[in-house]
Amino acid sequence: MQYPLIFIFCIFIIPSVNAQVKCLSGDCENGRGTAQIKEDKKKIYYFGSFTDGKFDGYGEWETNEKSFKIKYKGRFKHGKFEGQGEYTKESNDYLYRYAGNFKDSKYHGKGIYETRNKKSKQFEIKEGIFSNDSLNGLAKVITQDFTYIGNLNNGARHGLGLIVFKDGESYSGFFNKNRFADFGYTSYKNRFGVAGQIIDGMCCSGFIVSYNSKGDCFAGLSTDTNFGKQIYANSNDYYVGLLEKGEKKGLGVLWTGASGQFKSWEVEDSIYPKPFFFSKKDTACLTGNCNNGINLMINNNIKHTGYFTNSIADGFGVRELPDSTTYYAYFDNKTGNIQDSICIIENPDKFFIGEWKDSSLSGKGIIIEKSDKRVYIGEISNNRPNGEGILVSEKNQVLHIGEFENGVFVRK
Repeated sequence: MQYPLIFIFCIFIIPSVNAQVKCLSGDCENGRGTAQIKEDKKKIYYFGSFTDGKFDGYGEWETNEKSFKIKYKGRFKHGKFEGQGEYTKESNDYLYRYAGNFKDSKYHGKGIYETRNKKSKQFEIKEGIFSNDSLNGLAKVITQDFTYIGNLNNGARHGLGLIVFKDGESYSGFFNKNRFADFGYTSYKNRFGVAGQIIDGMCCSGFIVSYNSKGDCFAGLSTDTNFGKQIYANSNDYYVGLLEKGEKKGLGVLWTGASGQFKSWEVEDSIYPKPFFFSKKDTACLTGNCNNGINLMINNNIKHTGYFTNSIADGFGVRELPDSTTYYAYFDNKTGNIQDSICIIENPDKFFIGEWKDSSLSGKGIIIEKSDKRVYIGEISNNRPNGEGILVSEKNQVLHIGEFENGVFVRK
């Protein structure tokens, strides 16, 4: 679910110092006074401090322009908005307001910008560090539909951030021009959580790790045909193979304690019409045919369930090591090793999803803590947060966003 930003900044121009100025009361040279400024058939009223005949210090500035009424209250310097102030532009239908720091009559520094459509009740509030009327970098955006905390580029969500929609759905991760991108984590009122690849702006597809409301976990490849590992809550049982909507559908292995059962689940299959039972002590090809298709092979206590060609792992598979580390990846038929692509690594404490290169995770990715469901999305190296990233709690709170070094947050 995505919503466009509904307003843009309004650009204003303060009257030039060459405009016709009439002092109505007080000292309009070096003191406090009230002045009227005429410029291009427009009347502007100013009350405040003057230095050498220019607005300087605290003052209030007001004008009516066609259907809009414009006000400014704050600091001036040499006739221009400078320092802390509040600028408001309002009509019967719209309200634009900026409160914060100004420089050379432009939004510049820490500030809050608000726009409202009085008829439709649409609104947008942006808070962050402005530069020359633009808001870029880390910001907070609130609209009638969502709240966003993260990076902006020319007003668009771009880079890392967290967005929480009004209906309870949330997304944390990478954005590209307001669209979900690269890697991310989505959840809905803690009923489910899915972390993984973002393909064509859709979350989450490809390599994913997901939790349902019962606490069951799926890790693997989610495409037209889901293939991976289903871990059942409050149980030592787990399933590796083909699934559909979280249920066993097609070839796979159900592990119960020290024994396994390989069969074609809920599907009529001419190759494996009957279940095939074995124990963890069995070795080599355990399905009777590892030449082609989905099979299970155990060698040196390493279990590999996936696609094989000529008894060599070829394509997507789940490889479980004796130390409880599991790899979900594409495997190369020539070497039997993980291909440079995307992969998932699981250990007893965490899930890692990311770019695999030169036999390690290197680049963008996700780290999920199993115990407290904290999620890190960003740059990873040596299985640790390294570079730009965002750390989000299970309850959609941004814990840290910025730079990480060797797993430690160092700066915004």
